[in-house]
Amino acid sequence: MAAAVKKDNIQGAFGPLVNLFDVTHDRFRVPVEVMAKNQLFNYVVDTEKTAALLISKLHNAGGWLNFVPLDVVKAPNVRYPEDESQAVPLTR
Repeated sequence: MAAAVKKDNIQGAFGPLVNLFDVTHDRFRVPVEVMAKNQLFNYVVDTEKTAALLISKLHNAGGWLNFVPLDVVKAPNVRYPEDESQAVPLTR
């Protein structure tokens, strides 16, 4: 996919999620991989239109990917405690 994006100068194709962040400490690499599993390889794009363009290119090449268009992804509104003393453990 990266070659097609570069060749056709497709804007808004950011790449696989795994390439878009760094795990700051090796200690956390395994938990990230265990929790995210194959979702780390979802391809992040700016819009559904960009995803559709890339899907058509993949269709012609005989491949597939899961896309995450940022214009439709909505994060839940979660209020986290400001410090650890406000958190209540679920188990003891």
